[in-house]
Amino acid sequence: MRPQHRRLEPPAERAWSGDHKAGRRHTRVLGSAVCLALALTPLIAQRSNVAAVLARVQRDEPLEPRDVRDLVQASREALGYKSLRLSSAPTGLRGVDILMGSDGRPLFMRAASTGPDWRAFTPGRDQTEPRTESVTITHYTRRAATRCDRTLTDDELVVEYRSDGPGWNATTRLVGPREFGTPIFRALAGEVTLTDAGRRMLLDRRTRALTAPWSPPELQTGTRPPRSIAGPALVPGGGSGSPVATGTLSIDEHTLLPLRWSLTTALPAGSTSQPGEYDVHFVYDPGLTIGAPPGVDVPVCVR
Repeated sequence: MRPQHRRLEPPAERAWSGDHKAGRRHTRVLGSAVCLALALTPLIAQRSNVAAVLARVQRDEPLEPRDVRDLVQASREALGYKSLRLSSAPTGLRGVDILMGSDGRPLFMRAASTGPDWRAFTPGRDQTEPRTESVTITHYTRRAATRCDRTLTDDELVVEYRSDGPGWNATTRLVGPREFGTPIFRALAGEVTLTDAGRRMLLDRRTRALTAPWSPPELQTGTRPPRSIAGPALVPGGGSGSPVATGTLSIDEHTLLPLRWSLTTALPAGSTSQPGEYDVHFVYDPGLTIGAPPGVDVPVCVR
């Protein structure tokens, strides 16, 4: 069965409100979407006592588990609906643009890559012609997906818009366990047990560091993790010498916004290798505009 198409409106709020007309026509889909939203409710319903969190986090005494949970929740709330860039450099020269939701996960994600325009290598063409840019915008809809055989799923619908030049194409898929930045967003969503690692300076900002052990996907599944998720330093060679990583989330003590997420690999005793390190910086830019391209036909089901 060939997938049908329809157009999704570009505002991010559409990801939360859903298509009400379609909901009336397909009540089962709407009900599944409501169940998905209700699953997120415990994470986002209660508002933090920001003053109490600030007062506690700015003291030197170690944070108790409850304090850590309060800090992560307050950070998640401060991060909601902000636009930022995740970058390997604190200046944000290159990275992935993100519009965050209120649950610690992205609503929209935009990544660009530049490659040669292969038409420049045809006979008689100037080989100094500009390079082409490929742009992918990923929309995490917060809606349950329906397969093209009309089977309902318990997984979130993801829409990917891609442009290799003029115009856009859209495809749909289910959310997967290896989305870009999964360990970062799991920590922000409160799905990881974090431990206080004390107060630290990050550039000119005072931060609170929260840590948790983490294994690269290769150690979990026996397959090689995508470099966009793990980074070159976290692609172990396998075997008994494979490192175990520690993830560290650094939160600004004054704004409660996350500033950096880093991984450090620990090697076995006696190893002559250097521990690997991988940093991702949160570079905030209110001028970033991220959303779905207008007027693009989107499949209403997932193959």
